Amino acid sequence: MRTKRAHPIVQLRASSGWHEAGVGRKTLVMALIGMNHPRHYAQQVDRIRALAKLAHGPDIICDLSLARSGKEAPLWRVVIQESSAVAACLPVYSATTRKGRIDPAELLDIAIEQMEGGAGLLTIHPTPSGRIHNLTTDRMVPCTSRGGGLIIADAEGRGWKEVGAYLKILPDLIRHARHCGTALSLGAAYRSANIFDSCDAAQQAEIACQIELAKEIDSQGVGVIIESPGHARPRDIKKLARLLRPAGFPVMPLGPIPTDTAIGMDHVSSAIGATLFGLEGCAQIIAAVT
Repeated sequence: MRTKRAHPIVQLRASSGWHEAGVGRKTLVMALIGMNHPRHYAQQVDRIRALAKLAHGPDIICDLSLARSGKEAPLWRVVIQESSAVAACLPVYSATTRKGRIDPAELLDIAIEQMEGGAGLLTIHPTPSGRIHNLTTDRMVPCTSRGGGLIIADAEGRGWKEVGAYLKILPDLIRHARHCGTALSLGAAYRSANIFDSCDAAQQAEIACQIELAKEIDSQGVGVIIESPGHARPRDIKKLARLLRPAGFPVMPLGPIPTDTAIGMDHVSSAIGATLFGLEGCAQIIAAVT
């Protein structure tokens, strides 16, 4: 859901009500949880409960699980049941891949289940294309995004002859998101994995694509957030902000991590980068790994 104004204010649905994200609103904090194996389920439930008990806990809790929970409720449902935070998830993480291929119909079904189940925010990756991918040939690391990488692998397996899986289902996604009051976050499939790849042609092309898609989604009555950028030198943080800021959409920084040498200190380097991005008006939602 979104409020129409010069700078779109995105309303994020939670069991306790609505949280607002956008220029002129408080910066929201999103905590990241998730499991890679079902045996981690109880630990992650305890983590959700611990976050819920904090006096100043996160506004959003995002389920990044790669493993399925079997008969247990998925963690994003636990977020809704056990906390007042917005539940967020990435549908592609739950999709079945067969030889790298993704079934768009299954991906849509997963997204609809999450939206109808109460998730207030879904991250999708609709930007990968052969044109942008060709711009990554000179990068040290062509792609570091897990969700974006799944979409890219699917598109590469099809020889880039078709639009990406998310673009195939985007009209239906938008329609269901509008009906359910769920906001969509445009993931950065080509975010930079190091400072040397930051603000390159691929990243700039993807940001331009994100902005155009955000305008389309917003025009259809659905709240939209842009994720960006990954690793970026301080000077590149300013350049990237100049690309993102004029569109006015809420931005969720992925870091930005301003150095590649702070191994094991991401919480410090990311805090520095997010502060620099915030000073440039591009940090409406900050993600924190728990």
